[in-house]
Amino acid sequence: MSASKAAFAVCMAAGIAVSRWIARLKADKHPAFALHWLYWHLPVNPATAMRATPPSHIRRMVG
Repeated sequence: MSASKAAFAVCMAAGIAVSRWIARLKADKHPAFALHWLYWHLPVNPATAMRATPPSHIRRMVG
């Protein structure tokens, strides 16, 4: 995408826009909000699976 100056400028603008959107999304929330969001919304694979917590598709926790 960075073969030309115009494409580089478009990629740079998109990156800045996404980073500002994420910063606004995380404002006034828990410091690990992004990790919590990723846990609940991304599919589980062996690299991201946690042993101490239930799978993310189980939404109801009892106890």
